[in-house]
Amino acid sequence: MIRTEPHRPGTPSGARPDAGAALGEGGRATGIAVSRIEAGSAAKRHGVLLLNPGGPGSPGLTVPAEMEPLLPAEVREHFDPVGFDPRGVGRSSPVNCGL
Repeated sequence: MIRTEPHRPGTPSGARPDAGAALGEGGRATGIAVSRIEAGSAAKRHGVLLLNPGGPGSPGLTVPAEMEPLLPAEVREHFDPVGFDPRGVGRSSPVNCGL
C-alpha cells in the first residue's frame, strides 16, 4: 500500500517526502519514508533512479535533493531521483526485535 502526503513548501530542490510504502512481514505493516524529485520532462520521463543511502543505518530521504546538482542534465530530464529512509531510520517505522 502506498500513501501520499501533501507537498511541503520550502522542501529543498523540489524534493517531495510524500510517499510511504507499507511493507508487511508476518501481517505487520512497516512504513518506509520515500522522497522523489520529478523528472524535468514528463513527456521524456523513463522512470525512477533509486538512490540507496548505503548503510547500515544511513538515512536516505534527502539523498535526491543532495544528488540533484551532481546528476547530468540528461539524467535529471528523464528520471525521477527517489530516496528512502530504511526501516528503523529517520521517518520510517522503528524496528522492534521483540527483546
